[in-house]
Amino acid sequence: MTVTDLVLRATSELFEVGGASTVDERLGLDRHWRNARTIAVHTVIYKQRIVGEYVLDGTVPEFTPSVGTAPSLLQQQ
Repeated sequence: MTVTDLVLRATSELFEVGGASTVDERLGLDRHWRNARTIAVHTVIYKQRIVGEYVLDGTVPEFTPSVGTAPSLLQQQ
């Protein structure tokens, strides 16, 4: 099981256990589920492309330690 699977399961269970109050807009809990779903969809597409390139022309996948640029902690203060 991947981290994405675990996050999707955890957020789904949160909504099941918490009931209607967990979708209260003021809490903003739904954003965690939406973020996990977005990452899951993009990850699948990315993996399929990498596997396809390897199968078709032998392109070895590049190592990518992260996606995007993390904001500096100094900017948040």
